[in-house]
Amino acid sequence: MFQNNLLMGAAAAASGGGASVVSVGNSALFDSANSESLSRTFDASNRRTWTFSTWLYRGLQGTNQNILLAVSGGLYTEIRIQDDDKFRVYLNNGGSAGDLKSSALLRDIGWYHLIIALDTTQAVASNRCIMYINGERVTSFTTENYPTLNLEVAVNTATSHSISASPYLNAYLAETVFIDGLQLAPTSFGAYDTSGLYWTPLSSTTIKALTFGTNGFYLDNTTNAQTDASGEGNNWTNNNTVVTTTNSPTNSAALLNPLSKVSGGNVLSVGNTRLTGPISGFNSGIMATLPCDSGGKWYWEIRINALYTTNAYHAYGVSPSDLPRNADAAATSPGNTNYQGGKIWFQGTTDIEANALAQDDDITSALTVSAGDILQIAFDDATQKLWYGLNNTWYNSGNPATGANPSSTLTATDKTWYPWFGMYQPQDITDINMGSNPTFNGAVTAQNNADGNGEGNFYYAPPSGFLTINTNNIASETTRTASDTNKYFQTVLYEGNGAGQRVGAFQPFTDTYTIAKSALFNSDNSEYFNRTFGSGGDTTDWGYSIWYKYGKETTDDYFLSAGVHASTTFTRFMFDTGGGSKASIDFTTFNSGGSVTGKIVTTQELEDSSVWNHLLITWDSDNSTAGDRMRMYINGNRVTVGTFTNPSSGEASRINVASAAHMIGCYNAGASGFADGYMADVAFINGFNAAGYGPANFGQTDTSTNKWVPKDISGLTYGDTSFRLDFSNGSDLGEDQENSNDWTNVNTVTQSGDSPTTNFAVLDAAQTTWGGAVTTSAGNLTAVGTTTTLSNNITSTLTMYSGKYVYAFKPDSVLNLEGQAGIVNDACYIARSNNLQSGVVGTWSAEFSGAVDQFAFNENGTRQSITPNSNYEVGDYIIVALDVDNLLVWVGHYDVSTDTTKWYNTVAGNWTGNPATGTGGSIISGNWFKFSVALYTGRGGVADFGQNSLLSNIDIPTGFNYLTQDNIASSDQFISAFSWIKNRDTSDNYMLFDRVRGVSKDLHSNDAAAEVTNVNTLQQFLAGGVQVGNDVEVNTANESYVLWNWMMEATGTGSSNTDGTINTTSTLVDTTLGLSVSKYTGTGSNATIGHGLGVAPNMMLIKNLGTTDNWSVYYGDNTDYIVLNTAAGTVDDATMWNDTSPTSSVFSIGSNHQVNASSETYIAYCFANSQFISVGTFTGNENVNGPFVPTVNSLGIPIQPSFVLVKNSVQSRSWIVWDKVRSPFNVSQNILEWDYAQAEQTGSTYYLDIDTGGFKPRGTHEMLNGAETMIYLAIGTPIIDTDGRIIAGR
Repeated sequence: MFQNNLLMGAAAAASGGGASVVSVGNSALFDSANSESLSRTFDASNRRTWTFSTWLYRGLQGTNQNILLAVSGGLYTEIRIQDDDKFRVYLNNGGSAGDLKSSALLRDIGWYHLIIALDTTQAVASNRCIMYINGERVTSFTTENYPTLNLEVAVNTATSHSISASPYLNAYLAETVFIDGLQLAPTSFGAYDTSGLYWTPLSSTTIKALTFGTNGFYLDNTTNAQTDASGEGNNWTNNNTVVTTTNSPTNSAALLNPLSKVSGGNVLSVGNTRLTGPISGFNSGIMATLPCDSGGKWYWEIRINALYTTNAYHAYGVSPSDLPRNADAAATSPGNTNYQGGKIWFQGTTDIEANALAQDDDITSALTVSAGDILQIAFDDATQKLWYGLNNTWYNSGNPATGANPSSTLTATDKTWYPWFGMYQPQDITDINMGSNPTFNGAVTAQNNADGNGEGNFYYAPPSGFLTINTNNIASETTRTASDTNKYFQTVLYEGNGAGQRVGAFQPFTDTYTIAKSALFNSDNSEYFNRTFGSGGDTTDWGYSIWYKYGKETTDDYFLSAGVHASTTFTRFMFDTGGGSKASIDFTTFNSGGSVTGKIVTTQELEDSSVWNHLLITWDSDNSTAGDRMRMYINGNRVTVGTFTNPSSGEASRINVASAAHMIGCYNAGASGFADGYMADVAFINGFNAAGYGPANFGQTDTSTNKWVPKDISGLTYGDTSFRLDFSNGSDLGEDQENSNDWTNVNTVTQSGDSPTTNFAVLDAAQTTWGGAVTTSAGNLTAVGTTTTLSNNITSTLTMYSGKYVYAFKPDSVLNLEGQAGIVNDACYIARSNNLQSGVVGTWSAEFSGAVDQFAFNENGTRQSITPNSNYEVGDYIIVALDVDNLLVWVGHYDVSTDTTKWYNTVAGNWTGNPATGTGGSIISGNWFKFSVALYTGRGGVADFGQNSLLSNIDIPTGFNYLTQDNIASSDQFISAFSWIKNRDTSDNYMLFDRVRGVSKDLHSNDAAAEVTNVNTLQQFLAGGVQVGNDVEVNTANESYVLWNWMMEATGTGSSNTDGTINTTSTLVDTTLGLSVSKYTGTGSNATIGHGLGVAPNMMLIKNLGTTDNWSVYYGDNTDYIVLNTAAGTVDDATMWNDTSPTSSVFSIGSNHQVNASSETYIAYCFANSQFISVGTFTGNENVNGPFVPTVNSLGIPIQPSFVLVKNSVQSRSWIVWDKVRSPFNVSQNILEWDYAQAEQTGSTYYLDIDTGGFKPRGTHEMLNGAETMIYLAIGTPIIDTDGRIIAGR
């Protein structure tokens, strides 16, 4: 799937939209060898604006092929696939040309949706010609020359236009549409399903409802290749017989797989349905694109077109997916009896044999072969039986329908099987029909014999119960319960901020209790609450609860202070920044001499301004256990790591003392320590411990998100000096809701709509070092630039993956205003492009300058002056409306003097934009977005995401929302269970965390070190992500990180598994994902451990937690193991796995100390083939044309990997990882090495293509393509979803 980042998939899922299941019946097959094309002379029409859309399945690769060609005199327009496999549009106008060529390579074996949308009247150059692949705008080009303004191109001239023209197509086209006069978006032709992973066509009814214009057409291939179905009557001429086939974007047929072809091997043609012998020598043959697996019964036919009778070697049958496919292929040549599969093979016309594994069955007397004969193959995957027939006679009176007399019976029941085809001699030609080639490329008349499901078209009737190999039938043979990979696994890139942050998509709150308001403290105004108690309360038993959201950096925020400060007899509860170097929570009480009588200072630091945290401190000095006399909880978890001084028995705190000044938001009688941030639902309870209260009275873990959320505390008992401030009374924020213990509001603490159950976006205070310094205040809603360039960027805390949102920025009253407000996308953010006007792709903004009364629009670095001018003045503000679902953005201007709002129309170049109707928005690209502002030195202003009054002055466009966590749609992901983090920029450790061991406990895959506890690493496992602290190995400012995140439906930390001889301490398992995490204690003797997967694991990673010891990896060989933290090859050691393979319930361990030392504690990560996981081996060839490695899931359905791990099992080579997020399109080239802490690398020797149904090494390095056994773990999306949709090509 081209650049279909998993986050974008989450966005589509979150939007609640999605395509219904659509069936496209046919496609048109173009054969380049026969110069096949469609042609038509257009009427003169709009040469500046049009849209061309088609679905394409490639046949030949590595050749130039024209999809659409128009030539008129010196003008010509080409939409084509280049010989370097890149998508290109070339617009030549006699010297003035537009030329776009994608960086992405289109050499997959899947369907691509391709769109060229032209509108040369657009003021922004990059919008004049837009290329889309699989619903996503292409933004990375090797050639990037946009057409000039108002360029008129060859398309729509009164001249002949061709679909396929020299150099001709060898490909299938489906749903080909041309719209004359409109530049349309992909959503006019296709849509994502609800998971956001499957981009599929819209229905023909929807397409026919489009406005086609003068030359518009719709080729649906229902009756033939050339008839226009739009109703416009724009039919085409069919040249040299372009035929229709049933291979379509919604039902892929099995074809010959060009990716399995080795150099010098067989030649493929006619849409990969014809096989011609190689130039010379044996070769390893060709696999089909789809397996004959899934426990089903499958049928296909081969017609011998041309046969070299004196020395013709042919072989046809089934092949295991892990068959070595090297260039010489001596072990896999057609006649080799050691071939690990089943086949019929013949030499000339007489020497015919059937082979199953190493078994030779001479069947010469039964069959002879001649040109024109049709060979039949039937395979029953459940019984491993093969039948061979010739011209409707089955060998040995076989009867596939009854299961009688198979030609061969295979014994390798653990294999995934593919149809296999091979031959020797260049004169030999065979035509393959796996259901979509009934005429064998025109050699015979179609006989219209379908299978029992009505699929396919064969010359002979398929045996009863045997099916065509296509995606419809594979779907019918499998029970698919999950296809949304994003729920279970995701790769996330994030930028460190040096503070703390949520990694992954924010989730909406699912709680039923709502906190409506909070108090916003502005340290610049010295704001706080004050109260002096008239009578004292219990100074030995109380509890104080507060919800808090971090604000300004370097500010010590006092949550509560009390006592006689002049004599240092006081108590403080504070957020201690230490002058900006840390962010600990500090509770300390002092006696009259200034000595500490009780203290907790957390090692954990809380600097993330995007989230609310719950803090609870309890004082119980009469407790007989000294360590329980003072307790602190953060988000329901007791603080156990930090600096502690326990109070003595009966020690009185300075809180609850009569006549003592108490303050919220400062200390020292209002002289210092002013808070800058938000507080909500503040409660103080006298007699807290005697009442049996604890954190569970104030919050609970939301089982859907694993987030600590508030509870209603109005029903608790509040006596004596107890109070509760919920800040609901805007005219009296200090009003006590339970008693009459009201507080005085000093210097006007303000009410805010931000709360723990709403959580508005604010400006990200921790991200101010991105290119410069921006100072923030007033709850991170006010910003001021500090340098003389627009590199002072600051973005919103919340990220937008889906939905529609508005944002406003009001510059302050300083004249000569200079700045920009807009959005940045993921590409810009991850690249750390710190200037909204820098020219880096991924920025859209409004530019304002009060001195010259200027208002301009900047897109991807291109500046567009707005005419007529907006008359921007001091007091006005900029509004930004973002529609992530339709990838559109608007900038608007609110005029305070006239109280009016207008939106800029970037298409028309005037102020007629309308976000509510989708009119005039600028087309954007990206997987996620943040609101942003850039400011020159001394220039500042106020942002509003809905919590300030700015947006209340305008009519919010219908359908648009404030940017709050509660307005973010759920990505419907499960809770993180196993999280693996790496800094891409430096040589930091790989950091491994899991829910069984708990937060803050990390292991390193690159070393043998014991488990480390660090409370500032991973702090929470959340739905769809994690919360990280400020530790340098997970969150260094301005450095890029990758998170590989496995998520499970099960909540909690698991439970003991008692299936083995050793009971696990805890096992956390998800059988749909195919992962279990188990903690156990070794015995030193041979043992078994229960894993809970229900099937045998295919790979296991095991580590001793308490001591320095190597990681041990099981990869399918019960006699060997391999070490994860080194590059070494396999080791033969019976003490590792006790030479015993895992079963569906347990895995075996010997006495080796790496897995089973007495009394040592271990963690085991067990991976099993599942609906998303494929583990196996392959043999490389150290060639740029590496072997195609099929990745098939546990149901027999190929997956399109989103993550690939490879290790050479023999040589000392690293464990290397690719994923589709760090390398969003082929060729994938960014690698990390799990055993080596160095930064991310790239290079041609590490090239790898991630394809539909597998991957293909394109590099020569032994790390990924050694000429020996290679181990792989692939995680990805099934090519068929639970409803039968198929995934687009990558």
